[in-house]
Amino acid sequence: MPVAVEITRSEVLRPSAAGGGGKRSPLTVFDRAATDWYIPAVFAWDGAAAPSNDEVKGGLAAVLAKYPHLAGRFDVDERGRRCFNLNDAGVRVLEATVAADLADALAHDVAAHVNELYPKADMENADEAVFQVQLTRYACGGLVIGTACNHQVSDGQSMSFFYVAWAAAVRSAGATLPTPFVDRAAIAVPRGPPAPAFDHRNIDLGSKAMAVAVEITRSEVLRPSETLAAGGGGKRSPLTVFDRAAMDWYIPAVFAWDGAAAPSNDEVKGGLAAVLARYPHLAGRFDVDERGRRCFNLNDAGVRVLEATVAADLADALAHDVAAHVNELYPKADMENADEPVFQVQLTRYACGGLVIGTACNHQVSDGQSMSFFYVAWAAAVRSAGATLPTPFVDRAAIAVPRGPPAPAFDHRNIEFKGEHSWTHSYGSLPLERIRNLAVHFPDEFVAGLKSHVGARCSTFQCLLAHAWKKIMAARDLSPEEYTQVRVAVNCRGRASPAVPMDYFGNMVLWAFPRMRVRDLLSSSYAAVVGVIRDAVARVDEPYIQSFVDFGEVAAGDELTPTAAPPGTVFCPDLEVDSWLGFRFHDLDFGRGPPCAFLPPDLPVEGMLIFVPSCAAKGGVEMYMALDDLHVDAFRHICYSMD
Repeated sequence: MPVAVEITRSEVLRPSAAGGGGKRSPLTVFDRAATDWYIPAVFAWDGAAAPSNDEVKGGLAAVLAKYPHLAGRFDVDERGRRCFNLNDAGVRVLEATVAADLADALAHDVAAHVNELYPKADMENADEAVFQVQLTRYACGGLVIGTACNHQVSDGQSMSFFYVAWAAAVRSAGATLPTPFVDRAAIAVPRGPPAPAFDHRNIDLGSKAMAVAVEITRSEVLRPSETLAAGGGGKRSPLTVFDRAAMDWYIPAVFAWDGAAAPSNDEVKGGLAAVLARYPHLAGRFDVDERGRRCFNLNDAGVRVLEATVAADLADALAHDVAAHVNELYPKADMENADEPVFQVQLTRYACGGLVIGTACNHQVSDGQSMSFFYVAWAAAVRSAGATLPTPFVDRAAIAVPRGPPAPAFDHRNIEFKGEHSWTHSYGSLPLERIRNLAVHFPDEFVAGLKSHVGARCSTFQCLLAHAWKKIMAARDLSPEEYTQVRVAVNCRGRASPAVPMDYFGNMVLWAFPRMRVRDLLSSSYAAVVGVIRDAVARVDEPYIQSFVDFGEVAAGDELTPTAAPPGTVFCPDLEVDSWLGFRFHDLDFGRGPPCAFLPPDLPVEGMLIFVPSCAAKGGVEMYMALDDLHVDAFRHICYSMD
């Protein structure tokens, strides 16, 4: 806002008369179906119509006696279930001032500052008020009343009646008060016996469990095939500086085959055992070398394989909200276990014969390019019963050779790692409930239209990123003067000198950072934005890559922390993007056909984007992304507009 909002007072306002009496009230199933989040509502009155703060608070104290749930707290009953404690503990009321006229504030872009006009609840506080109010007084006498109410307390209809009752209480100085119906037990009376006829667990409650649970039936450690030469031979292999820049976390990938295309579990495991002999890092373990530095132990210890079943059809499972249950379809690594397999697989078989293969691989072992080659090799090994095996390039020492003496020319400690002055320190966070995962399908025709909009030759990735960058910034409604940048993963294999083979197995990614002022981004042509992206990527060139390798030598004994963002991070006003557009999904054929679906993992960081080729017969590109829930509707409204 032109003038900041200054909070001048904070208090807890209790009802003027006891309303709840300390009773406990269970949540109804309707309450449980509502989101556990605070819903804001903001209203403005000009100076002539605005009541005084004391009048507003007096009416609020009076009306709260008739709305005991709003003055209560969440609690837990004797069975450990969430309930309402109607203890009249009160509501939080903030008072604030703004040294500007309300008309001037409303003349500006309201969406840019409305978040300053209502209270922000602390979701971690067990005693947090379920209803909160902010009274913001402007220099002209105008008043903005902003409220935030937990949705599990009430719906929109309830709040509309409450606001009208509050206003009546202010007008009558508390003499006119309604008597709303507040008996929750009376409105949700089950039949005896209960007879639910619809799949409410997945329709209304969005349960994170699948309609039928995933049952793990077998767990084993699968070693490389003994009929092939051992791949690792017990050697130790140091992590390259590219490996150290990758996050020490397991990255999931989940693919589905319908019953007609699905191989048997034994076929999948046989091919995996065969191909692991050529990919020794996947069958190895992390270890520590004689200098105390992390390294790979290529000991052929094997990968963990889980087998599971689901008593439902795959088509039914895919028809539900996939994001709600995809986390049950890949293994969860134990990061505290020193002997944890670096690559893990789960084979989930459905009643129809369909198969979901979910994998989890530690990112310090390999990047997306490496894994795409591995998956295709695995499929070929299954199709050929182990007769067709690749010979990938796995010599990590050969791809990161420093100069003598090393001469790093860029600030890699703060660009690729979290040094003292790293840009990553500036990002905030959100509760995970506020970070929404979205999937947007761009048909081939739309991509072709984007490219023609650019006018000059450009890649699918460049035109889609330019489009997404523009639309997300518009949806976020940022200040035009703010800067925004995108962290773009760049495959360095072909950019190094000498070039590294494309089938090199490991990490070989650095990042480009195209940056623009929001005003310029939104007003520039697609061609101009593509040019900014292309120029930034071009700066990740041979001298930059060599400088990074040299830095790795200089910092070989240092503790380096990758710039990976923890869950809940908010990249706004920035973005981070990765591309799997080079992934040949149709080559992931285990003998009876390619996958029918790629199931995206949950993205727990706001502003993350992944471009993936569509598994659909008509082609196109899928964009998986995470946005602040407040920006989702605006983005959906404009995401296909090329204006």
